[in-house]
Amino acid sequence: PRCLKSTGLTRRYQKPSDDDDDDAWDADVDYDKVFPSDPNQDKSPDPTLGWEVPLDTVPTPKLGIDIGALLEPLSEKEAAELKAAATEVINEAVAAGIDEIETVRAKMKKELEFQRRQMQRQSERNMEQASASLLSRIDSITDAFLANTTLARTSTKLAAQADRAMEGRGVDMGTWGTIGGATVVAGFTSLGAAGFGASMAPIDASTTTTTTPAAKQPQENRLLVIADTKGDDYAKKLIGPLTKELEQVLSTVEVQTLKPTETIPLGGNNAAAVLFFLTSLSDVSSVKNGLERIMRQTMSASGQLAQPPTQIIAISTVGTARTNQMPYSMQNLFSGQLGKRKQMEEAIQSFVENGEKARDFTIVKLGELKDQINDDFALAPGDVLDGALDVDSAVAALKQAIALQPAARNATFCSVGDSASDTTQEVWDDLFLQLDGPEIWRCDLDDNDAGFDQLVEYIMEWSELPATSKGLTTPIRLERSTPIRPMGVTKQRALQFLYLPTATGDRYMSKDEERAREREMDLFGRYEVVHNYDSAPKKSTKEGGLEILLEVTESPKVGMRVRARRCNYGPGVVIKELTEETLLSRIKKTIDVWQNEISPK
Repeated sequence: PRCLKSTGLTRRYQKPSDDDDDDAWDADVDYDKVFPSDPNQDKSPDPTLGWEVPLDTVPTPKLGIDIGALLEPLSEKEAAELKAAATEVINEAVAAGIDEIETVRAKMKKELEFQRRQMQRQSERNMEQASASLLSRIDSITDAFLANTTLARTSTKLAAQADRAMEGRGVDMGTWGTIGGATVVAGFTSLGAAGFGASMAPIDASTTTTTTPAAKQPQENRLLVIADTKGDDYAKKLIGPLTKELEQVLSTVEVQTLKPTETIPLGGNNAAAVLFFLTSLSDVSSVKNGLERIMRQTMSASGQLAQPPTQIIAISTVGTARTNQMPYSMQNLFSGQLGKRKQMEEAIQSFVENGEKARDFTIVKLGELKDQINDDFALAPGDVLDGALDVDSAVAALKQAIALQPAARNATFCSVGDSASDTTQEVWDDLFLQLDGPEIWRCDLDDNDAGFDQLVEYIMEWSELPATSKGLTTPIRLERSTPIRPMGVTKQRALQFLYLPTATGDRYMSKDEERAREREMDLFGRYEVVHNYDSAPKKSTKEGGLEILLEVTESPKVGMRVRARRCNYGPGVVIKELTEETLLSRIKKTIDVWQNEISPK
């Protein structure tokens, strides 16, 4: 392209090429006529200009009018007036601008003050929120700290108070002293550091004021076991399988095992039952000391009274009550273990029977544990069986006694033989039914229940004869009874021969006790084992008795049956063996007459 100068205007165009069509849109325009040029003007391009020149750089041609020459000059007066008018206009404009500036300044000041107040209020709100959040975190940390240290702080106060109350007096090992009859003992808190708890001992009413009863902490499904799992063969073989069997019956049960040499927890660690392996203990003092600690009522730092175990189970061996018979006399001759275990059994039974609170005992006497035995399984009250016992049968019997059989409470039984693990629950119930009393005689009748009413009438008429008989060494009284009907029994009638008090009272000794008394005497007539035979007899309204039960069972093999069991025996009351044997012999003869002469079968 190229630039042409024409009347001050710049035109840009491109020279048409030879290939352009003659019929272009400007083909009929005569550029020389429309845009005439000065013939005298140099048409050659200015070499100093570029291809594209801005319009403002092109000189503007004069139009030929001089306005300044046409205007007349102003006079001094007119100039002065014009100047004054211009000055006034300028001053007014400046004044208006100043007023506007002041208005804007006041508005900006007001807006700045508003924004400052807004920022101040927002800052105060942010500070209040931050302060509240900080205080909330402090409160949470404080509450958590106080909650986690409640036991330690309360126990420390109890320890300090008990220490001041002792005033230099001696205290028992593991205790800080007493406060109003409550023993403050050392223990361990959940924090893992040494802490303290209060063990409740009998409180003297004369030294205490009225107090609010503390809430009782519920017992836990925990079995506390005192056993030597390394040195005792019984404990080593039975605890593991017994734990698994109990977990099948009670899914939440916890078995806690402690060695006899360990410190027994006061209150039994809130366990529901405690199991003593007498085979792991050396003498009766171990049982007494353990019971004294386990059965002591304790108080937690929160003020709740823990409940000691209500069931005491003891595992012993057969023969402890027959040390005067072979082969147990030879076993006891050298080590004396059977005699010591007998003392432990008696200590547990005496602790329960003479205790102020309701507790139960179960003494289980097992035969020697062996892996393979060919004898049939047997379970009986007391200590009357001989032989060995396999581990599975022992575990099955213990599971029943601990968790499933109420009749095992306040009872002693022995067990020997094999294959008890295959025994049905119905058979187990019938085996443990013997412990209720205990049962001392049973006779299964082949009669169906059609003759039950006739049997009841026959026995009731016969029962009036022994009550008036003079052949008994102990006077008796006849009473009708209504015992709880056991499972599997559809009909039941019962009567009791109750023994009446005599002049001998507790001074009466059975034949076995007389023999034991003689064995305890040495050559000079002194007792090797001290028994308080000469103490004053305890008054008891329960002198014992014999209960006769007539029953119809669901079992097709049994039908009707007659059972005899002991009843109405108070703590420490001696068994009336002679009277019992006389009554049993008479009821046996009466049942024989029924079966042979009267039965409607």
